[in-house]
Amino acid sequence: MEKPNSPLYLTTLIANILIRLWLAIGVLMADSILDGLMYESDSPSLATEFTPEMLELYNKGKLSDRQLETISAAQTANQLLSSMDSEAKLSDVSDFMTNLAMQESRLGKDVSSVSYSPFQIDPIGYQDFVERADVNQPGEGGHARERVNFINEFLRNAGYGEDFDIAGFSFDKDTVDDELREPLIGALVTRMKLAPIKEYIPSDLEKQAVYWKKYWNTYAKNAKGKPEHFMNQVQFYNSILGKKTYDDTPLK
Repeated sequence: MEKPNSPLYLTTLIANILIRLWLAIGVLMADSILDGLMYESDSPSLATEFTPEMLELYNKGKLSDRQLETISAAQTANQLLSSMDSEAKLSDVSDFMTNLAMQESRLGKDVSSVSYSPFQIDPIGYQDFVERADVNQPGEGGHARERVNFINEFLRNAGYGEDFDIAGFSFDKDTVDDELREPLIGALVTRMKLAPIKEYIPSDLEKQAVYWKKYWNTYAKNAKGKPEHFMNQVQFYNSILGKKTYDDTPLK
């Protein structure tokens, strides 16, 4: 399936053009580069920040389109769901979700045949999300359905088609919808899957690693991940991407 021609998917194209203009002209736009490059969509509330380090790695072929798209997707999904004007509004946990993708798939570089998107959503986890979004579910189901409706409207307007339903994908092993593999769809489902968890997502990396293992990796098929693996992956990517996605401020 061809990707829709929507502003959300112009992110890497715009970054690529800017890099080549920068190199061709030979001018360093100091203020913009030092502050990080900000991609803005047609919606003023949605934007992706790419650091100079990310752009340099991308230009050298060491960071792929899909990896940049994954970084963008985590931010876009959170910005979208935190913009809701109702009790269904969710907080922005884009840093944790970026860390999750670093661990699960190296920001989308690794592809799995049993789970989907850079956030590694498996059939059981997706079905749980669908059941929570059912209009007949009490309590959280009401908010979950409201979020699904909000996202469906947004994505239909963005070019996904008038019948698009983020809670209506097939998970048959032979007919898995290609859209479920997309970083943005995966990020939106991931954020909504995290919503019912009552335990607050910590900002400390070690505690995030424990949280990831407890709520995301424990019940996955062949779940062998360890908290230290999570920490190592996040620290590695933080070191090369020039972006801090956790709080390491010493406690006083």
